Amino acid sequence: MENNLQYPLKRKNPQYTKAVMDDEAFFGNVMDLNQPGMESIQAAVKSKDYEKAWAEYLAFFGKSPKRRCHLGMDDVSRLSKHVRDHYQREEIDPIIRFANRLVEKEIPLGGEWTAEAARSVRLEGKPYDWNAWLFDSSQYQMILTRFEWLAHLCHAYCITGDKKYAVIFNDLISDFLDENPPPRDGAFKDEHCTWDILSAGCRMFYWPEAFITFFESPEFTMDTKIGMVKSFYEHGVYLRHYHTRHGNHACMELRGLAAVAAMFPEFAVSGEWLAYSLQEFPSYIWQNVYEDGVQFEASPAYHAVVMRDAYEMLNMLKWMEVPDEMGIGARLEKMFEVFMHLLTPCSTLPRFGDTDLLSEKIQKDIMAIGTILFKRSDFKYLSGNTFPIHQIWRYGIENVHIFKEIQAAAPNTCATYYPVGGYMISRENWERDAKYMVMRAGVGINGHTHADALSIIAYAYGKELVVDSGIGLYEWIPERKYLVSTKAHNTVTVDGQDQHVRNLHWAPPPSAPCKIWDFRSEERFDFFFASHYGYTRYEDPVIHTRKVLFVKNRYWVIIDLLHAEDMHQHDLYFHLPSGDAAANSDMSEIRTLAEEANILIAHPEQKDIRTSMETGILYSNKQYDTKPVVKYSQNKAGDACFTTVLVPYGDRKPEVKVRYMNAFADGEALEQHQATAIEISFDGMKDFICIHHGSVQVEGYLDHTGNRINDALIKKPTGCVEFVFKDTVFHDDIVLISADRADEGGDTNG
Repeated sequence: MENNLQYPLKRKNPQYTKAVMDDEAFFGNVMDLNQPGMESIQAAVKSKDYEKAWAEYLAFFGKSPKRRCHLGMDDVSRLSKHVRDHYQREEIDPIIRFANRLVEKEIPLGGEWTAEAARSVRLEGKPYDWNAWLFDSSQYQMILTRFEWLAHLCHAYCITGDKKYAVIFNDLISDFLDENPPPRDGAFKDEHCTWDILSAGCRMFYWPEAFITFFESPEFTMDTKIGMVKSFYEHGVYLRHYHTRHGNHACMELRGLAAVAAMFPEFAVSGEWLAYSLQEFPSYIWQNVYEDGVQFEASPAYHAVVMRDAYEMLNMLKWMEVPDEMGIGARLEKMFEVFMHLLTPCSTLPRFGDTDLLSEKIQKDIMAIGTILFKRSDFKYLSGNTFPIHQIWRYGIENVHIFKEIQAAAPNTCATYYPVGGYMISRENWERDAKYMVMRAGVGINGHTHADALSIIAYAYGKELVVDSGIGLYEWIPERKYLVSTKAHNTVTVDGQDQHVRNLHWAPPPSAPCKIWDFRSEERFDFFFASHYGYTRYEDPVIHTRKVLFVKNRYWVIIDLLHAEDMHQHDLYFHLPSGDAAANSDMSEIRTLAEEANILIAHPEQKDIRTSMETGILYSNKQYDTKPVVKYSQNKAGDACFTTVLVPYGDRKPEVKVRYMNAFADGEALEQHQATAIEISFDGMKDFICIHHGSVQVEGYLDHTGNRINDALIKKPTGCVEFVFKDTVFHDDIVLISADRADEGGDTNG
């Protein structure tokens, strides 16, 4: 695909970009030379000896007692010695390998912390091409020019003292500065390029540490230092005037602005920049994060992104000795709790929305930061055994000692939900092979949200068994359009349409409105109950309701109800891991065929439901693959129901049979959409389950105009009318009876 971006063509056109500021303008207009200790600089400027002025300023910078970023000048040698003395080769060697690739001008582009993890680009021939279309997505060029990879050079230099890392740093930075002059006004702020406003903000996370790490190295030349100082200023001007006004980008950009202001208090405008960023940043955190702690994009990955901005800003406030008057820490702790509960048994994030499958280490390292910030033993339980090596430079040796002293303890609950953000989570326990399910039942905002309301993801035996399709490349191509669609998720489509219409890639409307009606965690079961209203846009409105019953610790029952008046086609999808799957002769049972971890999907016989197998797209670890997809279809006028049983197992297939039973009210048998009654035979055991659907009128979420009713006015669950199941009268809406005992979860009348 050809690069059709404008910036590479116009980056040196004076109509669009600025020339490097000359020294007279810089010292005359940018610097506040009246600050204490800058008298010699002021004298050199007065005599127009700018070479001396720069020498004096850089000497002032190097000796200043003022802390300028998370890494102080006197920290470099002390932290480096600590790493060499306390970390094993297996932790140090990946840093060195990564940095050695950079020395060869091979830049890994995956954001991972291991040298082997990602695609890479080799910069060949000077000047380097910082603006090429790399691989199959514009995202790779932005990763290249955001400079996250610089941290590896810094850490390798600190650990080894080898000047080759300083040489390549100086070479790459000087070339970047020469080839990418700053934009005039906001010429390129909205374009995916070197100077898109988000990339400018991200660079400011990584340049300060590198500037200080290499500051005293002879290989870091005077010219490159001067170029970086001027570029820091240009980045600050750009971020102050053109930062995004919504979403996670605003958090990153304001954090970048604060970093510039803190790094160079000698800039005359730094005081205003810092005050502005510290004033505005919390409001964007509140905008991004619901009161229950969930980030609003319905993507665990971007929840982690905004968490990172919050804990990095909190760290900045700490070393600047500025109090957290806006309560960032309190909201951040909630975000960490959400993150903790979302973590799968494999310490990955469930791949809702734009979330890729990242290494366990990344999530464990995040929990290690939460451990030191909030001194919590449950956070420590989900982190690694040692404080992450690459975070020592940001958080210091004192936090390494704090981390070591905290005793790890498993979280005290295995099931929870977030009523605004909409995640509903249930797990067997906190071990790696535990059964785990999460359902998404909240409103997602912005482009990282998929059309996946009420979709589920399930893990067992250390593997994702009911899978999310992934994110795909961030290009508006057929694969991406599929991956964000409803049929790419473990939920129901109505008439083949998505839950919400996404006509623009990065400016879609909010996802389908959702309402969580019930969440319970009992001794023998966990229960989810939620509805979404994305299909109420139809002339004949359709409401999709999903109920999930986790029968501990054996299987899940999924009940999907479609409330409508007219005829509609309903398609229920379950996406399986890549690999083989098999079905029995009547398609009532479909299972995966892996060696150690499998899922069996059973459906009771129902003549109007058709079962088929399709091939879907799976995107994981930045690679496309295929996967089997189970599809149940029915065309029905009025209310419809699907009942599915998901049974995880290891290498031995269990014997599972599912059949519908009857429940009665007023002497009449109830339809499945009124009360779903089933018998499940599971390896010789029998469970009898009845879920009554009369306690909540889900259409009561909307008024007669089609708008949602205020929560305080929504009619509360009424409790079920009296009904009979297994010759017993019940008044609760969940009945679970096992062959050897009964625990109905409500009233039992003999």
